[in-house]
Amino acid sequence: DGEGIRKVFCAVRPPGHHAGPSGAVSGSGTDPTAVSKSGSQSHGFCLLNNVAIAAAYAMNVYRKQIKRVAIVDFDVHHGNGTEACVSSVIPVELKQRVAIGGGDGSGTFKLEGFVKSHVFKPWVDVGDKDAILFASSQGYGESLPGSGHIFYPGTGATIDTRQPRHLDANGDSGSGEYLVDDEHEFQYKGGSRPTFHGPRIINVGICGPGSQRGLWHRAWRDKILPAVARHDPDIIFISAGFDAHAKDDMNSGYIGLLEADYSWVTEELVKIANKHCKGRIVSVLEGGYRIQGGTVSPFARSVAAHVRALGEANFKEWDMGDAQRERQREIAIEEEKMRKQQEELRQLIAEQDDHIDDLKDVMQRTSTAAAAAAAPAPASINGSNDAAAVTVDGSSEGPSNSKRRRRAAVDYVALNAKLEKEQSNNK
Repeated sequence: DGEGIRKVFCAVRPPGHHAGPSGAVSGSGTDPTAVSKSGSQSHGFCLLNNVAIAAAYAMNVYRKQIKRVAIVDFDVHHGNGTEACVSSVIPVELKQRVAIGGGDGSGTFKLEGFVKSHVFKPWVDVGDKDAILFASSQGYGESLPGSGHIFYPGTGATIDTRQPRHLDANGDSGSGEYLVDDEHEFQYKGGSRPTFHGPRIINVGICGPGSQRGLWHRAWRDKILPAVARHDPDIIFISAGFDAHAKDDMNSGYIGLLEADYSWVTEELVKIANKHCKGRIVSVLEGGYRIQGGTVSPFARSVAAHVRALGEANFKEWDMGDAQRERQREIAIEEEKMRKQQEELRQLIAEQDDHIDDLKDVMQRTSTAAAAAAAPAPASINGSNDAAAVTVDGSSEGPSNSKRRRRAAVDYVALNAKLEKEQSNNK
């Protein structure tokens, strides 16, 4: 009868969260509940949606104990099949294009139009809308901006089909749900979206590539976990995909989790189960493909961390206040970090200003010296500059050149007598 068994991990393959209520879902339009074609076919390695089948089974077979279920999914790829199964518990209108005739290569048809049909696959009854919650985090968007390569399966844009309630000035939300910064970080910004008329569906699409562990952590702590707790489920089902691991090649570099992240989110889900559903959790294996290394591979270590967190004796109950306090600590750390960065920036600007002032002073002095060197030198009182003035007796005044040979004084009277004597002898 299941008494005494509270937490279960199902190591099953193939995975199932891409399989819709009638096989593969389209994944190309704005409504992922639209079936691509009738019949059963695989989609993303999936044949049957294991988690959706298990949840519907529990609500039917154990309907006295299980009236409300929550399904959460942390696989790196969006569980579009699970979303389609959840959305189909209410009547969903589908439009299928029909073309008759033509075939001559012209691209025209004799008759063309759309046929409307409905998909309605309730799990129990018309009350399924309020009894089921689906919440998921996944990679989303273009792998490279402008490349046109969309991360598989192309659905899972950030959205919440129910308007959340926020804390008021007294710290009371009136609903027991606390969503931090929902209007900024987890706001719908376009892309695929589920129907708003069915059960509550929460998607957090995380753009990439690149490690986004912080955003992933906040998505669960501030958005998904409070919503699961507020839903007050009688059992929690986990689509446990481990391909968001940093070393898994199937994620194209999106999210980049570590084993500690899987351990943390599992522990938080156990706390919610302890508080709301007598510890009941069923975890079902989805993705995870980096198996090289066997028991020490990233896949094996991630599964081990998840199962260990499920199996450990953990009787703690989830408390919204813990998430609030952790968030406030993060905000304080970020504010202090910003303050230090701004202070360093101000110091850098001041140092640059001082450097610029020093350069201006050097340029001014250089310009003044160049102007002085280019101007003509003023004349001295006796009409000379650096040259020495010559006296009547042949001596010089002023500065002398040590390299010039100094001449002796000339006796012109004796020189003239000597010249006259030489002329008389020649006669």
